[in-house]
Amino acid sequence: MTIEEYNFPHAIALHDSALKSESLLAEYRKCYQYLKLDKHPDVGITIIVTPKWLFVAPLTSPYTEQHGMPVYADAYAYLGILNIQNLELEWPATAGIATEIGTHLLPFDVLERSSNFIANVDSK
Repeated sequence: MTIEEYNFPHAIALHDSALKSESLLAEYRKCYQYLKLDKHPDVGITIIVTPKWLFVAPLTSPYTEQHGMPVYADAYAYLGILNIQNLELEWPATAGIATEIGTHLLPFDVLERSSNFIANVDSK
């Protein structure tokens, strides 16, 4: 299953309370196949496991850069606990010229930037 509001690739598998490694692995493989991660061997994966469900989303790219270092969404962001970098405005953003630096992103923007596949990779 998926969450309609999440506008990025993800999969959720529900499981019973008797969590066993075999069933967990089988659920992960279903999510892996659903997301077609075999076509994207160069991406990371965010996995969240609870006693009742398993969540899988690709981690394809940083959502921003800070001082030349990439900043990625952490796994808790997909649960609603989001640590977003509050970037200080730098030139040329201080002059009113829109740039990536100084942009304040909404939570869903962070997740979409971190989890969406590049269009030309999907077409392979």
